[in-house]
Amino acid sequence: MFFKLLAICLLSLLITVNSVTSQPYFSNPLDINQTLSGSFGELRSSNFHSGIDIKTNGVTGHNIYAIADGFVSRINISPFGYGKAIYIDHPNGYTSVYAHLDGFVLQISDYIEREQYEKQSFAVNLFLEPNVMPVKKGDIIGFSGNSGTSMGPHLHFEIRDTRTQKALDPLKFNFNIVDNIPPRFYNLYLYPFGENSHVDGETQRIRKHIVRKGNTFQLANNDTIKALNRIGFAAHVNDRVNNSNNICGIVNLIVEVDDIKTFELNISEISFNEVRYVQSHIDYELYQKQKRLVHKCFIEPGNKFSNYTKINGNGYMQVGPTDTLDVKITAYDSNKNRSTIKFVVCGSKQVTGKVHEQTYIQKFVPNSSNIFEDSILKIITPANALYDTVLFNYSVLPKKSNTATSVYRIGNPNTPLHRPIEIALKNLSIPVELSDKVVLVDCSTEKITSIDAKPTVNDNEIIGKTRVFTDISIAYDTIAPTITPLNIKNNENITSKKSIKLKIIDNLSGIKRYDGFIDNQWVMFDYDAKNDLLEYTFDSRFPSGIEHVLRITVSDNVGNISEREIKFIKEMQND
Repeated sequence: MFFKLLAICLLSLLITVNSVTSQPYFSNPLDINQTLSGSFGELRSSNFHSGIDIKTNGVTGHNIYAIADGFVSRINISPFGYGKAIYIDHPNGYTSVYAHLDGFVLQISDYIEREQYEKQSFAVNLFLEPNVMPVKKGDIIGFSGNSGTSMGPHLHFEIRDTRTQKALDPLKFNFNIVDNIPPRFYNLYLYPFGENSHVDGETQRIRKHIVRKGNTFQLANNDTIKALNRIGFAAHVNDRVNNSNNICGIVNLIVEVDDIKTFELNISEISFNEVRYVQSHIDYELYQKQKRLVHKCFIEPGNKFSNYTKINGNGYMQVGPTDTLDVKITAYDSNKNRSTIKFVVCGSKQVTGKVHEQTYIQKFVPNSSNIFEDSILKIITPANALYDTVLFNYSVLPKKSNTATSVYRIGNPNTPLHRPIEIALKNLSIPVELSDKVVLVDCSTEKITSIDAKPTVNDNEIIGKTRVFTDISIAYDTIAPTITPLNIKNNENITSKKSIKLKIIDNLSGIKRYDGFIDNQWVMFDYDAKNDLLEYTFDSRFPSGIEHVLRITVSDNVGNISEREIKFIKEMQND
C-alpha cells in the first residue's frame, strides 16, 4: 500500500513538473487579442521591419507586460523613431523591446523623469545595470501608445539576441498569433541586363500579372516568357495573417531554375546596420513611382545584405537562344505557410523594343570611391554608397524664387544611395553676414526641404552631404521657429488644466533644441515631433505659488532663436 501511494505521489509530481516546464518561456506583451498590422522582415521603403506590430484597437493606454523575468537594460525616449521605448534583458539570452509607448508605470517613469530633469532634456538614452530595475514575468511596465514616428496606435515589439543585438522573428517564440494563410503572388517583374538582352522583345523592365488557380499561382494566360541573355526577376508577393486585413511580409523566398537553386532570401534575423540594404532589394524606382514594394530575386554588386544564401550567379539568369528553362519561385511566411509559382522561359532572338541609350558624364561603380569634378560641381561617392553602376549626369536649372542660387539636377532620383555622398557647389556668391545661415536644400518639389542644415562654407564654395540624388540648391534660413500656444492665454487661470500645450514649427533647417521654464525653473516638455507638439504635464516640480510666468525658447539648426513668455494663474490641487 505504501509503495502504491508513493508511486501515485511521484506520478502526480511528474505531471505537475511537466505541466510547468511545458509553459512557454515568454508570455504575451498585451492582454488583448494578438492581431498583427506588421510582420517581421516586412519590406518598408527604407528598412526591413525588425519586429512585429501588434494592433491596440486604434487606441492608446493598453497595459504592456514584461514577457519574462529579467531587468530593464535600456530606456530610450525620443521624439522620433521608436518614441518611448523600453528594453528588457532576460536570463535566456534574449532582449525584448517595446516601442511607441505612451508612458510607463510609476517606478519607471519616476526614474526617467529624474534623468530628464538632471540632463534638462526630453530625449534621453539610458543604459541600466542589472540590479537597478528588475522585473518579473507579467509585470506591467508601461502603456501602449503612438509616440515617435508611429503612424497610429500600436505596439512595436521585438525579440533580440542580447549579445549581438540582432533582431529575431518574434513569431518563432509562440506568441499565439494565428496564421494559416499562405503568401499571395500578384505580379512578376522581369529585367533585361546589358547589350542584346531582352524579355518578350523589350529592353526595359516588364510586368506579368499573376493569377491564382486553386492553391497554386501561374502567369495570366499561362504565358511563356521569351528572353535572351542576362535577365532577372522580381516578385510582388505579400502575406496576411488571420483576423487582420493588413498586408504583412514573407521571410523566405527561393528561386529554382531547372530544379537548381539560383537565389534565396532568408530573413530569420536582421542586423540593424544592414536594414538600409532594402533599397537595393526592392525595385527602388518602382516604389518611387508607384509605391509598390517587390522582392528582387537577384543581388546587385553593392548589396551586402547577409540574409542571402551565397549562390554562384547571384540570382541573375542567362538565357541562350535555344534554351527552355523551368522556373519556380517559392515564398514562405513566418508560420511556414507556402506558395509557389511556376513558369517557363524560352530563348528568343527577337527584339522589338527600342534600345534606350542613356547619356552620361561619368560612370560611377559600386564598391569603390568615385569622384567627379568640374568648374561648377564636385561629387564624391564613398566606396559603400552605391548598389550598382550609375551613369552619372547633372544639369543646371534656373534659380527658383525660394532658392539663393541656381538649381543643380544631380543624378537620377530613382537611384538609391546606401550612404551619404559629398557634394560641393562652386563659384557661389554668399554674403558674409549670411554664411552661417546657409542650408543645402532639395528643391525637386514646390516646397524646399533641408538636405544638410550645416554645410561647410568656404569663401565661394559650400560642401555638404546628401542621401538622395535630386534637385539641389542653397537657401538662407533667417527665420526663427514659431511658438503657438494651444491651450493657454496670457493671464489665464488654468487651475483646472492638467497640462500646457504649444505648437513649435521651423520653416527650413529644423528644430535643434527647445527649453521650457516656469518661474525660471526648467520644466520637462514632451515633444511629439510628427505633430509639432510640446506638452508639459504638471508634476511635482511645478513651482509653488499662484501667479506664474512660462518662458519657452526654441532654436533651429542654424542658430535662429525664438522666445515667448506667458503669464498665467495656476494653483496646484491635491488629488
